[in-house]
Amino acid sequence: MTASACTRAAVVASLAGCAPARSAEPDGLPDIVMVAMDTVRWDRTNLAGYDRDTTPNLAAFAALPGSVVFSKAYTDAAWSQPAYASLFTGQDALTHGVGFRTAELADGQATLTTMLKAAGYETRAWVSGPHLAPITGINRGFDTYDHDLSYKTLGASVQPAVQWLTGTSDRPRFAFIHGYDAHGPYPTPALLSEHFSDQPHDQPQHCRGKYWRCHQTEVTWGRGPPLPDPEQHQLNAAYDAAVAFADHQLGRILYSLQEAGRLDHTLVIVFSDHGEMLGEDGWLGHAHGHSDSVFHVPLVVRLPTASTPGRPAEVDRVVSLSDLLPTVASRLDMSPPAGAEGTPIPELLDPPSPGTPTVHRAASQCCFYVRDGDWTLKGMREETGWRWTLHRGDDQTDRRAEEPERHAALLATLGDWPQQTYNPRAISEKLGTQSAALKEALKSGGYWSGAKEGGQ
Repeated sequence: MTASACTRAAVVASLAGCAPARSAEPDGLPDIVMVAMDTVRWDRTNLAGYDRDTTPNLAAFAALPGSVVFSKAYTDAAWSQPAYASLFTGQDALTHGVGFRTAELADGQATLTTMLKAAGYETRAWVSGPHLAPITGINRGFDTYDHDLSYKTLGASVQPAVQWLTGTSDRPRFAFIHGYDAHGPYPTPALLSEHFSDQPHDQPQHCRGKYWRCHQTEVTWGRGPPLPDPEQHQLNAAYDAAVAFADHQLGRILYSLQEAGRLDHTLVIVFSDHGEMLGEDGWLGHAHGHSDSVFHVPLVVRLPTASTPGRPAEVDRVVSLSDLLPTVASRLDMSPPAGAEGTPIPELLDPPSPGTPTVHRAASQCCFYVRDGDWTLKGMREETGWRWTLHRGDDQTDRRAEEPERHAALLATLGDWPQQTYNPRAISEKLGTQSAALKEALKSGGYWSGAKEGGQ
């Protein structure tokens, strides 16, 4: 296939078959690219065998030599503010406390970015939304932190990020590229918004036939009665279209890196910070998440192709997003920031080795979640105290009575988390006192008292 043919080919085909157009990166530290497809749940991706073709580019990327798919990756928190704090500090959600006890990282807290910057990396981010605002401290260590308070599409960041990553530099680069495409209310271009629906509804005239983010599903976040079948169908279709739009933007990033000859010499991490509840048990949104729909997320890591061969293409062991920081530190022979609790993922080290089973714990604005292999312990705060249930796999039967030792062990994993006092709504309001614009952004996402109950 010629270079021009590669340029015209679909992203999936190009990732599978087109050769790099530029020479290899000189020996040394690799570029690192982290792409956050915000609010994408694992079971709505091609990787999970979903029956809708929502993420063909992510699937093609996962199939490349050097890629590792983590089929049991879990986020540390149910909404963006604490989830990204865990990602960048390597700490559990209630250790750093961001979103639960405080609105920002503690003074002096080092991050993944400050670690890389100290090692000589150039560092840039393209992000949006109130929970990634500079006031949270996630911007620490970035030479340039391009932030917008509105909930922007990943597509808004593709061109500037790719231009920077494919330009000439004598230093390794770290890029954090983020987009809210799959975040409610799931706006997508008119041409895509009805792609997964066989029950189309009228579009405004100005949306028809245009690449315009103007279609959205109207829902009330939180818990309520089950949606009528037509509304549930439209909600599923709108969410899936939003995931597909995020995947399209991911493909643009990956294809551009491949065309520039950079993909094989870059450590690429593609993930979601949390998922979304789409009517399960009457719940919508994610801030009050308490199930796999929110905590189980896609994670694909592709190492530079010069890395040691022999690592698995898929890992079905439980891993946490907070494991990524110590993993990067171990690969690059760096010391992770003090206080990091994550564990380096041995399947991603050189040489790779099988990992041992680990237990994951996470929190939301109402609930706690512990995952140990196929077992899940859920805790929901009620007026009379905590209500606990123990499940295995997809079976929602409560198994506590027949598995008392397992129940006790998973409760012990939580430690004193249930006894800690936290008020995420109050923290959001404290964050919003920084500016009127920040307050309005939090309100629009449902993270403010008086906004739509349940939040995002």
